[in-house]
Amino acid sequence: MPLAERFWRYVQRTDTCWLWTGVHKPNGAGMLLVREHGRVRQVTVARVAWELHVGPVPAGRRLWRRCRRPACVRPDHLVLVRRGRAQQDLGSDTGAPTHSPADMDRAASTRSDARRTWWTRERVLTGLLAFHRDTGLAPTTSRGWATTLRGKTVHRQRQYPSAYAVLRHFPSFRAAWTAAGIPLADAHWAPWTAAEESYLVATLGVRPTAEIAATLGRGEPAVRTRARRLGMHVTDAHGWPIHRVARVAGLPEHVLRGYVDRGELCVFKGAKNVYIDVGDLVVVEEIDWQHASADLETATLHSLRWRLVQILAGRDWRTLRPHRSCPAQPTTRCGPHRLLPRTPRPAAIGIGTWVRVTGPVPALPQCAGRIGLVQRLFWSTHTRQYEPAPQWRAMVIFPKERRRRTGVDIVYSLPLTALQATATPSDGDSALAA
Repeated sequence: MPLAERFWRYVQRTDTCWLWTGVHKPNGAGMLLVREHGRVRQVTVARVAWELHVGPVPAGRRLWRRCRRPACVRPDHLVLVRRGRAQQDLGSDTGAPTHSPADMDRAASTRSDARRTWWTRERVLTGLLAFHRDTGLAPTTSRGWATTLRGKTVHRQRQYPSAYAVLRHFPSFRAAWTAAGIPLADAHWAPWTAAEESYLVATLGVRPTAEIAATLGRGEPAVRTRARRLGMHVTDAHGWPIHRVARVAGLPEHVLRGYVDRGELCVFKGAKNVYIDVGDLVVVEEIDWQHASADLETATLHSLRWRLVQILAGRDWRTLRPHRSCPAQPTTRCGPHRLLPRTPRPAAIGIGTWVRVTGPVPALPQCAGRIGLVQRLFWSTHTRQYEPAPQWRAMVIFPKERRRRTGVDIVYSLPLTALQATATPSDGDSALAA
């Protein structure tokens, strides 16, 4: 559709103004989407009206309305002014202009140049010193400077330079504060020394990032950026966090915490994460190392190689790492069974083993004599009426006896003492063999 046709579709003519009825900005001015050179951009309808009736808008100029109605697009109500022009010289309350466009452009240029030349380098520095003396702040960005000035009164604002005045004489706010002799709280622009990098490597993950930044006299973003450049991150500073191990290994987090509470798995409690040495995960019997992920396998081999190097060098690798055994104390919440040592898991039954229910299962009598496939093995500390002591249990998949449709199975949690390994069943014995 042509631009003129789209424009006139949303114009309502009145006796005084032509009002735009389409999309408006928050200030009331109309907007129209225009496609130019294959790209779509928003254009004010006042500019569209001017270009349709008068011609292109010169560079460095903007359109103002004599009627002072933001939705008006009547061409004879529009006037060209310089960008940044104030409203004082555009007309009286009746809408009649008090000056010609040439006079208004000349006055705007004179006023703008006078305002710019007043803020000399010396006055900018004086204003910065006054701002720091009154507020105790030293913003280092244009946004921070504007946000701080927004809460000041107009009278107080005139004592301080604008962001444009500061950046007109200095390449950045930091350079301006340095020229004014104001020391900044964070000095992340200063080059890093070897001692600072060594301190960062030794304390990353051990102490909070804010504390490390305060000690080094730098900002927290600078500390994180330097750590990334050194190839470090707080989530892998001393191994893997326990939540990452649970996610990569495919285990519930409470299973790993059970090993930690019993003292079977060494951990290091940092400022943000609880770290686990991946090489210690060999004690976790729930991990299927035959089908371990590539990340877990690589991290485990890296940890075991480091231990081998320390052993060949005649050093005790256990004393060279911060991970220690931290058994939990029995509490009312977790109960005494949670911290009991485990019994050895039966080696005859594993994940993917076909089993037959041969022992008594009082809670599930319907499983007696059935054949199923072991899906998962786990150590259970949950006390039941018929099984008051912790024991090894298995999640076993059985085909439903009364199936309305094929491919529907059911899973039961059974104790390993009630299961016996059996050969792979034939098609007639179990539908799971398919």
